Parts: sequence; C-alpha cells; structure tokens
Amino acid sequence: MAYDYSSLKATADRLIARFGKTATLVTRTKSGTDYDPTITDSTASVTVVELNYSLTNRDGSLIQQGDKMFLMKAAAAPDMESRIRLGSTDYMMVDVKEIAPGSTTLLFEVQARA
Repeated sequence: MAYDYSSLKATADRLIARFGKTATLVTRTKSGTDYDPTITDSTASVTVVELNYSLTNRDGSLIQQGDKMFLMKAAAAPDMESRIRLGSTDYMMVDVKEIAPGSTTLLFEVQARA
C-alpha cells in the first residue's frame, strides 16, 4: 500500500503561501523552424520562498556567492530555460530539483543566479 502524500503537499503549499513572496516565472517557448525560430516569453505569477546559501555550502564553482535557493509550489513546473523575476532582477536557473516522493510532486527547489 502506497503512502498518500497529498497532506504533505497541502502543507508545503500552505507554508510557501504564508512565508513566500510573489515572483514571476518567465518561460521561453520556441516555434517555427529550426533555422528561423520564433522565441516568445510567457509569464506566470508564482509564490516563492527566497533563501540564501550558507558560507559552508558555497564552493565557488557549483554554488557561487549571490546564488539564491527558491522553494516553489508544484503548481508551476520550471525548467532550465526558465527565469525567476523577483522585483527588477532576473535569476537564471542553475539547477532545478523536483521534490517528489512517490509520484506526488511536493515542491521544486531551484538554484538560481542573477
């Protein structure tokens, strides 16, 4: 019998909504031919919890000074081409980790760099 993670997902959503801030997820979509693609940006409002990496986690190559960790609700699925716009700063995705025990996505942990 599999464990039902829906209560954990509801808790994660509630905590992100309570302690998070509104940001914009900017995703790029390509259409047209490979030789002449048309690239358009689409935006979606998301709630993220912004965290800094501690000094012990920064190694200078994988995690650099100024990198941010964002915890994002599972409602929007970011990819490596996406950006998080917080205020006037765009953060490029460095790593996206889906936290999904079993088959239920609880949240996304995103490492991003300005």
